[in-house]
Amino acid sequence: MRMLAAALVVVLGGLICMTGCALTPLAGPPESTQSHRVRATPTGLTLDGKPWWPVGFNAYQLGTDWSVNTGCGAEVDLDDYFAQLPPRALTRFNLYSSFVVDKRSGLMDFGPLDRVFAAAPVIGSWCCRCSRADRETAGTAGSRTVASM
Repeated sequence: MRMLAAALVVVLGGLICMTGCALTPLAGPPESTQSHRVRATPTGLTLDGKPWWPVGFNAYQLGTDWSVNTGCGAEVDLDDYFAQLPPRALTRFNLYSSFVVDKRSGLMDFGPLDRVFAAAPVIGSWCCRCSRADRETAGTAGSRTVASM
């Protein structure tokens, strides 16, 4: 009888320990408080919940500022560029390290890219980035972009 009582205590003690050490099930991914204006659905894109087929332009050189970076292509007057776009147009531009590295100091300077994002909302246009990772993931140059609004 003593042996049975001891075995029962060991088994119950083990169960209590295992129950106390068990992982609590995860609640799942946290709810996003971000508002996503553009969404991909099985039937296409939506903007603010309505079907949307964006008019898009490629302006890869928008981050070029010859006084700061080595850039790529021509330097563009951002206010003039965005002022000429139709409302709610989408612009794709390159976001490479050549736009971020100060050509004199070698330090990072996001100013030229910040100016691109700052100029777009004033006119009601949007920008999306096109990085090397996007191109490699897409399999074809520039076919995948991520909107930043």
